[in-house]
Amino acid sequence: MKNKNGILIIEVLIGVVILSILVTSVIYGLEQTFKAFRKSNRVTKATYLAEGLLFQEIANPNSVEDNGVFGESFNSYAWEIKREIAPINSDFIKATVIIRDKRSDEFYARISSFTQETETTE
Repeated sequence: MKNKNGILIIEVLIGVVILSILVTSVIYGLEQTFKAFRKSNRVTKATYLAEGLLFQEIANPNSVEDNGVFGESFNSYAWEIKREIAPINSDFIKATVIIRDKRSDEFYARISSFTQETETTE
């Protein structure tokens, strides 16, 4: 009888160890999934915000400030616009919008486009 009880305790302990490993793995997998979801959500929002700024810059060159923070709904996103003369044709300006997290400086999005430099008449 002692032998059978001893084997039963060992079997239960092995089962508990295996179950705890499985539960830990599932919890870790869920945590990683939620982190990836939150990151992709932030990147998607940042891309839309960057597109909006870039379209505004293309429609009215140099009308957008060089950097700033978005309004109330997106106040954790900071942006920066870099302008440079296009390497192939000096009549064009390359505008690049960069979106970062204001608090952690984590990079979220970068998009670029070319716009033709406008002549100013005085």
